[in-house]
Amino acid sequence: MIEKIIENFAICSSFEELNLEPKPGLVTPTSKGSHKDMDYEIMKAGIESLVGYYSEAFSYGFLGESFNSLRRLGLLFEREMYKKTSGINTHLGSIFSLGILVFLVGRIKRRCLVINSENFHELIKKELESDEFRVLLKEGNFGARAEVISGYKNSFKYLDFDLTTRLFYLIQNVSDTNVIRRGGEKNAEEFKKLAAQAVSSGDLEEISKFAIEKNISPGGAADILINSIFIEKVLDFEQERRENYFKEKLSHNDEMFEKTTGRSVVVLSLVVPGIEKDMKFFREFFEREYAKLKKFLNLEAEEIIFSKFGYYGIFPICKSEKELEDLKRKTVEIEKSGLIDIDIYFEGKPISRRDIGSPERRCLICENRAKDCYVSNAHEKSELLDRAITIMRNSQI
Repeated sequence: MIEKIIENFAICSSFEELNLEPKPGLVTPTSKGSHKDMDYEIMKAGIESLVGYYSEAFSYGFLGESFNSLRRLGLLFEREMYKKTSGINTHLGSIFSLGILVFLVGRIKRRCLVINSENFHELIKKELESDEFRVLLKEGNFGARAEVISGYKNSFKYLDFDLTTRLFYLIQNVSDTNVIRRGGEKNAEEFKKLAAQAVSSGDLEEISKFAIEKNISPGGAADILINSIFIEKVLDFEQERRENYFKEKLSHNDEMFEKTTGRSVVVLSLVVPGIEKDMKFFREFFEREYAKLKKFLNLEAEEIIFSKFGYYGIFPICKSEKELEDLKRKTVEIEKSGLIDIDIYFEGKPISRRDIGSPERRCLICENRAKDCYVSNAHEKSELLDRAITIMRNSQI
C-alpha cells in the first residue's frame, strides 16, 4: 500500500541519519555525541516508536483530514515515543517536521499531481498556503517551524551532496535552536564557522571536539537532513514509477485477460480515479463490496488480487449464457455507486450492459455517460477522486 511505502521512506530516512558518522555532537552507532541521556539504542527505540505514525499522516493528507487532526495524531505518537524511550525526547522534531512533510505529500497525491525534482518544492509551498497552517505562520520565525513554513527550503537545498557534506552545509546555514539553547549564541556562531572549515578541509576532528566541549548537538540540522533523505526517496520512487508504470500496467492487463480467457467467471473490481489505487481506505471499501457480492452469488472467489493497479475478486461460475445475462441485470444495481465494476464472462465472452438493454454507466460527477467524460477528459482526476472518496465515506455510515 502506498501509505506503507511512504512510511518506509520516513523510517529508513531516520535510520540513515542515525547511522551516519561522524556527526559532531550527535548520536551515532559508536558515539553518544554531546548527550549524556541518549545512545544509539535509545535513538533506535525512538524511531521504531513512530511506526504507524507516518502511514497515518500520509493517509490523513490523502483523505482530506484536517491539519489539526494531524496535530492530535502527533501528540498520540509523542506519548508513544516517550513511553519507548523512558521519557527522553529523541524525535520530537521529526514528529513535527517530517510528519507534516509526509502529510503534505499525501495532499499532493490526493490532487493527482506528478511529483518531480522541478516541482516538488513548489507543490509543498502551495499546500502550505492553506488557512489551516495560520498557527504555524504566526510562530514560524525560527527553528523547525521556519523550515516548514519556508516549504522545507533547506531540506531541498543540498540534495546534490553526500549526506555528510549535506549535514555540514545545514549546520552552517540553519538557525538551529538546539545549538543555541545548548551552547549559546556565541558558540553557535563559532560552530557554524567550524562546519565551514570542515567542509573545505575535510578535517572533522576540531568541530567534533568543540561540540563535546561546549555541549552542542545540531539536532535541528539532523531533522532537516532526515527530511532531505526522505525527499530524495520520494523523488526516486516517483521517477522509477513514471518510467515503469505503463509497461507494468500492460503486463498486469495481460495477466487479467488470461484469467478470463475461455472461462465463465464473475470479476469484481474497484474503480478508483488516479494512479494511487492501493490504500488501506480503498481496500476496506472493496472488502465490504466483496462480502456483499460473495453473499449475493453464494460463491467463494477462487482468487482475490490486491495490486497497485487495483483490487479484484474472481468467481468461477457454472451457468448458461442466458442465466449469466439475468445475473448481469441484477448486478447492475450493485454497481450503482459507480466505484464497483462487476464484469461477467460466458466462456470468455464479456456480457455487457448493452447486451442486456441496461443503460451505460454514468459519470461520478455529472449525468453523462462515464465513457464520454473519460474520453473527453471532462473532469479533473482530482475532482473524480474527491467524489470517489466521498462515496466511500458515505458507504460507512
